[in-house]
Amino acid sequence: MLSLASVFSGGPKAPAPGSTKPVCAGLALLTRKPMHFEWWLRYHMALGISHFFIHVEDTPELLPLLQSEPYRSRVSLTRKEDEGAFKDNYWTLQDRQRFHVNSSLARCREMGIDWLFHVDDDELIWLDKPFRDIVAAAPRGATNITFSNLEAIPTTTEAVNFFEHIHTFTKRRMLAYVNGKPVGRTLPTVKLDGPHRFSARTAPCACACAGGRARALTAAARARRTPAPRPQAARRMRFQ
Repeated sequence: MLSLASVFSGGPKAPAPGSTKPVCAGLALLTRKPMHFEWWLRYHMALGISHFFIHVEDTPELLPLLQSEPYRSRVSLTRKEDEGAFKDNYWTLQDRQRFHVNSSLARCREMGIDWLFHVDDDELIWLDKPFRDIVAAAPRGATNITFSNLEAIPTTTEAVNFFEHIHTFTKRRMLAYVNGKPVGRTLPTVKLDGPHRFSARTAPCACACAGGRARALTAAARARRTPAPRPQAARRMRFQ
């Protein structure tokens, strides 16, 4: 069984002698009133994310954490504190995400970051092999790799920290979306094309989808905030 706690405590692995240089990857997201956000940050730092581009909306209590070490040197922080502008404003969320991620792409190029993930604050990236190997296996010239979703299933109401205490996942009969989560190459022609894909304005074949053949390589594990388990949870697959 996959244990998120074991990945959380492990830390990034150095490349083996003679292996290629690790691919430098960043992560961009918007966040508002997140749960267990320090756990989320430390997990992705241990995974090997080199830098975070975080736009904070209406959550001033999050700022002391992000402005303290070891996070301060690894986070580019922007913020918006006007609660009225964003309360229940789902329809402009994608526009705000697109603006933030595309701005982060430009910063990545300045910082020498090769790829940029876009996930939410209730999702974790899970890799079963080095990211550089996933990039190497993608079609030549690909600028987008889409990671399949796995949906977390709570099996007890005692799961206080859903990141650490939920070990059961499904990729079928999901209650949330199944569109996947993207990582894009930080080229000048690449832009975020909605929350699930990066695209290049001039490249005719910009997307390498991780569905099907590449699905076993990696996934974004979406942790639902609903604490009560569904009756059919016992019949769903256990990710091993």
